[in-house]
Amino acid sequence: MELENLIDFEALREVMEEKYATTGMPVGVVDLDTGEIYIDVGWRRICQQFHRKNPQSNIKCLESDTVLKDNLRGNNYCRYKCGNGLWDIGIPVTIKGAVICGIFIGQFFYKGEQPDFEYFMNQGLRYGYDIDDYLSALNDVPVFPREKVEEIIDFYRDLALSLEKKAEKILKG
Repeated sequence: MELENLIDFEALREVMEEKYATTGMPVGVVDLDTGEIYIDVGWRRICQQFHRKNPQSNIKCLESDTVLKDNLRGNNYCRYKCGNGLWDIGIPVTIKGAVICGIFIGQFFYKGEQPDFEYFMNQGLRYGYDIDDYLSALNDVPVFPREKVEEIIDFYRDLALSLEKKAEKILKG
């Protein structure tokens, strides 16, 4: 059965937009087999306009996606600092034992973990980015205390379980 028949993506987007409005944590839902992005809320400009658009830096994005994908099993989530220097967290949505998609939260820094501007400056020069615009995008990346990130993870793990239960009812139905 198609994923769109198991998950109401319009309603899910509304929930994610509300959560983003209250927390500021970017979130998305990605098909782990095809890489199709069903939902992206608050994804940062640094990723969309720089890292993912440049073929060389996008390699690091694809590696991050693969690490997250390969480590999503059962109800376990994966926390990963991508090769471009930002944190991402993947939370699996599992139906009948199979991970069907992932809820990805992230592109953020932890509080107390200051971005290494020299690293980002060198990265921007290496990939030919407009440095002023790139560093401006870097300044827009949110910073969260670890406790807040854990609360957000808990919310999305609960949401994933809710999606799983609803999808299983549809499949039985």
